Amino acid sequence: MCERFSVSRFTIRNAMAELEAAGLVERRKAIGTIVKALEPETAYVQTFQTVEGLLQYAAGTALDISEMIELQAGAELAGWFDLEEGARIVRLGGLRSETETGRKFCWTEIYIRPEFSGLLEHVGLDDRPVHKTLEEVFDEKVQKVELELSACMLSGKRAEQLEIEEGTAALRVVRQYSATDGRVLEVSVSDHPEDRHTFRLEFSYETLVS
Repeated sequence: MCERFSVSRFTIRNAMAELEAAGLVERRKAIGTIVKALEPETAYVQTFQTVEGLLQYAAGTALDISEMIELQAGAELAGWFDLEEGARIVRLGGLRSETETGRKFCWTEIYIRPEFSGLLEHVGLDDRPVHKTLEEVFDEKVQKVELELSACMLSGKRAEQLEIEEGTAALRVVRQYSATDGRVLEVSVSDHPEDRHTFRLEFSYETLVS
C-alpha cells in the first residue's frame, strides 16, 4: 500500500485507524484487516444548546435554599474540587418544588469553592441558577458540565423533607461545573424520589467520517 499510494507507513497506519473508527474495516488477530462495510457508521450525538437544557427541570419549579453552611471537605468532596482533605467548602441546600402545587420535586445540595463564599449574599435574590450567579458575581465562565446519574435510597432527614417513606428509591443527579482552566467551580447533588422526575435524552445521527 505504501508503494501503491506513494505514502509512508505512518500515513497508512493513520488511514487504517480512521477506517476502523468509521466501522469500514476490522482488524482481527492472525487474520489481518477485513472490510466490514462500504458506508461509514453513524453515531448518536447528544447536543444541548445551553447548560439549562442539561438541567431539564420543567418551567414552574423553584429551588428554595434553606441551608447555607461551611464544612470541612471529606475525601470525596476534596477530590471533586482538587483540594486538600479538610479544606473549607461552602454547601447550600434546599428543596425544589412545583410552584403551583407546592409538591416537593427534589432535594439539592450545592457545593462551591471556599473563595466563592461571598456568593451566599447573592443566592436567592432572583430565580437564576446558582452557577449563573457565580459566573456574574465572580467573573467566571462555566466551560464544561459533567453529569452523573445513579440510583439511591432516601431515608431519615431527606425522606422527611421530601415527604416520602423511608427507603424510597430515588434518582441521584450529580452535576460538576468546570471553568476554562479546569477548576471545578460548583458541584450539585440532587435526589429525586422515583416518581417525580424523568430524565430524557435526545440524540441525533451524525456521520463519523464525512
